[in-house]
Amino acid sequence: MATLSRHDGMLRDGTNPEGIDPVPKLGWNTTQDLVDVKVVSMSYSPPCAKIRYHLAFHKVPFLVVTPAEFKKGKVDGDYTKVPAIFVGGRQVNDSYVIIKHLTPVLYGAAVDEEWEQKITYGLQLAMEVEGFEDSRNYATIVTFGGFPSFVGRFFWFVLPLGRLAKRIRAGRAEKNDRFGPLRAAKEYTDEFRSAVGEKPFFAGEQPGCVDVSFYATLVTWEPVPCVQDLLEGSDLLGWWQRMKGAMPALGP
Repeated sequence: MATLSRHDGMLRDGTNPEGIDPVPKLGWNTTQDLVDVKVVSMSYSPPCAKIRYHLAFHKVPFLVVTPAEFKKGKVDGDYTKVPAIFVGGRQVNDSYVIIKHLTPVLYGAAVDEEWEQKITYGLQLAMEVEGFEDSRNYATIVTFGGFPSFVGRFFWFVLPLGRLAKRIRAGRAEKNDRFGPLRAAKEYTDEFRSAVGEKPFFAGEQPGCVDVSFYATLVTWEPVPCVQDLLEGSDLLGWWQRMKGAMPALGP
């Protein structure tokens, strides 16, 4: 576990804890400052996908670092979770913090904290727990870990996904005072659809930061039945197809 051991509130390795802005402040003012970018990412991870899609949408070059590579040389107390990003050699942790600081550089405006919080601490977690709680999703989800789909189809009852969902729900409940209780995933997608209204995108005529974060959170899980249900049930298929046309093609 990463530990605090500095007077400035940073972790032992000098990087920021989850939910905390880096100290000293980042010098990200324009895309010209985003040099030697490396994203610590794992496949089928919604928060990792968010970072990659935001950068790729704005044509910022980056390399992907695997979790195994990232952990090399780390010692107990260092930050080892994903995603993390390196810019000019400096490491920044936590998808919410990373997006918060990338948004002004990439989109020319401050992050919409209300919606980014709904996506990060609401939609993403609701999608994951509902996916893990319903065995009809397992045949797809197990393929994310490299297993054949029949494992999820015929041996779903021995999979630990239900226990994983309980852990996610319990961890999220600790944040209820800040973000409110976790809602059903469809409540977040319905609210988003209402906010899009008659516009092509949430941001208007072109995709904005909220569009990209929302899309990237769902896209790696697109084949999962519960995600298909969300897109269809919330009347988001039109927006989804427009986003597919606007977004770069990235792997999971």
